[in-house]
Amino acid sequence: MAINSGVLAEMEIPDTYFESLPKSGKACLGRIMYHYITAKHFSPDYLLDCLDLSSEYTTLEIANRIEAATHFWCQNYQKKHLIRARNGKSSWGGKVKGFVGEIPKRKLLAKRAEVLMHNLRLRFPGLPQTALDVNKIQYNKDVGHAIVESYSRVTESLAFQHNGKN
Repeated sequence: MAINSGVLAEMEIPDTYFESLPKSGKACLGRIMYHYITAKHFSPDYLLDCLDLSSEYTTLEIANRIEAATHFWCQNYQKKHLIRARNGKSSWGGKVKGFVGEIPKRKLLAKRAEVLMHNLRLRFPGLPQTALDVNKIQYNKDVGHAIVESYSRVTESLAFQHNGKN
């Protein structure tokens, strides 16, 4: 899925996806995953070992939650960073209390969620497309991306079938 993943990564995330996200990272992940991902000592493999990955459905649901949290934290980080840049304030300007650790924490949590998603994809290389991928394909406005995405999906499918016969 490397070719198709690369094409999907280049596609713009539709506004409808962002609008569908819960209002917090904790709501995206659920209490247990949030607890592990925000822990002082984070181990993505340990967290994956603790989760119920017994069926494709539950694994895909977990992938959707992780991806949602990643984009929630990235979007919030970018919004806060953009607001500060527009106002001409450094990260220390204005009200220091409450803001100092907030932006770096969101960036750290987003990075942890990305690592967790990467490890999940390594464990389950045949995992179907996530809700984000489906949204990107469904609401894509770039014809070139649509053609390359479809072609890459078919090519990978044929390559997978060919390798399975050997």
